[in-house]
Amino acid sequence: MEIQNGIKHLHTGKATDEFEICSEQLKASGDILLPSITTTFNSILSFGSFPEILKSGILTPILKKLKDPSILDNYRGITVTPVFTKLFECVLLPKIEKHFDNKQSPLQFGFTKGVSMILAALIVSEAKCESKLTPLIPLCLITVDSMKAFDVVSHVIVLDKLYEIGVHPKIWTIVRDLYDGMTSKVRWAGAISPKFNILQGVRQGGILSPLLYKIYNNNLLMELQETRLGFRMGNVYLGCPTCADDIALLSSNPNELQCMLSTLHRHAVQDRVSIHPKKTKAVVFSKSNSIKSTLSWKLGDSDISPSNQTVHLGILRSELKENNLNLEDRISLARRTMYALISTGLHGSNGINPIVAYKIYQSYILPKLLFGLEVLPLNKSQIDILRKFHISNLRRFQSLPTRTATEIVYLLLGALPVEAELHKRHLSLLYNIISCNNSTLKNLMMRQLAVNGENQESFFFWSNTGYS
Repeated sequence: MEIQNGIKHLHTGKATDEFEICSEQLKASGDILLPSITTTFNSILSFGSFPEILKSGILTPILKKLKDPSILDNYRGITVTPVFTKLFECVLLPKIEKHFDNKQSPLQFGFTKGVSMILAALIVSEAKCESKLTPLIPLCLITVDSMKAFDVVSHVIVLDKLYEIGVHPKIWTIVRDLYDGMTSKVRWAGAISPKFNILQGVRQGGILSPLLYKIYNNNLLMELQETRLGFRMGNVYLGCPTCADDIALLSSNPNELQCMLSTLHRHAVQDRVSIHPKKTKAVVFSKSNSIKSTLSWKLGDSDISPSNQTVHLGILRSELKENNLNLEDRISLARRTMYALISTGLHGSNGINPIVAYKIYQSYILPKLLFGLEVLPLNKSQIDILRKFHISNLRRFQSLPTRTATEIVYLLLGALPVEAELHKRHLSLLYNIISCNNSTLKNLMMRQLAVNGENQESFFFWSNTGYS
């Protein structure tokens, strides 16, 4: 049953491994291979030894978005592991998760079943809207950037942390053997390099990698939560919303924030993680310029001073004109995406069928246009900017004149207004909060509805007022 579930959860449409095997082949085999795979996996678990041939992988360097291709650090290595290794990791995953689920920090939203990563951004937005009720008290936000986070994970330390959470000795032994003697080859320009040993890091693209990384940095989040260092909304602790390795530190007390940074630095040294000093930025939300000018913090030997803006989970955070900055960024990205798709016929006259064009728009452009906007308190004029961009695209797909009634533009395609698209995202996020098992999110929702339900900048404001 475990192997059948593992095969079911293997992703399709991925590259073949170095043995020219893909997930689709395992799925198509039905029950034919199950007895052989079961016998092999049981032997691996019994002997605590993983076959050397399945420890290899092919690493492909992927250029990070909008980065200079001539700089080595601007590439992210994605490893294609053997399909049978992925399947074995799928079998191991629930055996490790059951020991960690009740120990995971509720402020870790990355790679967590039942919660969206955008909820970490929602916490920052709610903290910001709450801070506006006390304008004389600044809200400080520091976004922490870890250098090559997945690639620097120490195998010895992560095994130690697996032991701490109570993983069964047989599972612990097989994970240790899985990473002992691991090798990779690099694929570049159609050629493949000789193999080399992997002495640290969890593979980006591995099934176990996200879970192992969450275990790796969980002690930091739990210490911050247990010591109550950071921002609190009533009695709800919200000091360190995190998505995998993207950590945001929130506090309304600059001295407290320094304690948080010292705790972070201590854990980084213990876990052999390097924090990028230039990419770690602070933003102070305060109307008093005199307060901002006096603030600075230390992260190890590096100084951190307030900057005009920072980026957290793809959302620009700024004290001034935050919504406008994000709107400009989203519209610019959506427009660039449209230009990239023009060669497919995504234009008006003599282009592809308007209904097909709209489907492409829904799949590739609209998500980029609206990403993260559900957690920002957009006003009517800002939504009007989105509406104009949205309706102009729909007119162009249908080659309709500018004076065509808006209702006709929507009706002919069966399209929704941009407000409705935003409402869908609001409702999806609200359902995510209600249906998940995260106590922090539910306590935040109940607190905001009871105490702050009239604050028009809160995500939960419309829960009381509806969509009027």
